[in-house]
Amino acid sequence: MALSFPAGAVANDVYTEGQRSWRYNGTTWEAIKPAAINHSDTAPVNPVDGQIWVDTTNGKMYYSQSNNWIQLTTAAHK
Repeated sequence: MALSFPAGAVANDVYTEGQRSWRYNGTTWEAIKPAAINHSDTAPVNPVDGQIWVDTTNGKMYYSQSNNWIQLTTAAHK
């Protein structure tokens, strides 16, 4: 089955069909690799919503939402 990417896409638009996603780079659609947890001392550039990143400088975990990195917190045990 051929894919039918949306017309009028702008850079960083994401298209998902089934379990696969593609990001438009301004010229062509590129397949997004399955989610993985990134470990680095700097945040990944142009993250996909839901992407996970562990900051190796402080050990904190973040997730991506609307191109922002939001720190995950732990629940308090009572």
